Amino acid sequence: MGFYPAVATVGNVPVPLPVADGGTDATTAAGALTALGAEQLLATTYTASGLTGFALQDATPQILTWTAPNDGNQHHVRVDTNLYVTSAETGGAIQVTSTLPNGTAVAGLQHAAGLGTGFAHAIIEYLIEPGSTITLQQSSALTVGAATLWAELRGT
Repeated sequence: MGFYPAVATVGNVPVPLPVADGGTDATTAAGALTALGAEQLLATTYTASGLTGFALQDATPQILTWTAPNDGNQHHVRVDTNLYVTSAETGGAIQVTSTLPNGTAVAGLQHAAGLGTGFAHAIIEYLIEPGSTITLQQSSALTVGAATLWAELRGT
């Protein structure tokens, strides 16, 4: 009697299933989701600042960026933000810059400047050109007030 190592199979085909057999050839769940075109986390303020978020500044810094693969396909990116203003703002606008699939550079307003105290949430979706970069940035300096931003870029 010979030795037969235990190998997971679907029918008689060992996993991961090749594309020809209805699989994705991926060895991990994340790899399979990517192969199937599922939305992925692309960038987050969590990795840079933890749960404390990004404190708005008296400057115009980039907050998050992501560059799409240059694969000839348009890419979908969703920008999710929570902004908590603890002291009324002068300045402090947040915008997203990107490039449309036809090569046109655009800027979209995520949060206006001069907000009063409280909570604001925004979800805006973009279709961007392959190989281009999408950027979430503070577009006007916060000269008075205090605010914290939590943000994620998700997409395909």
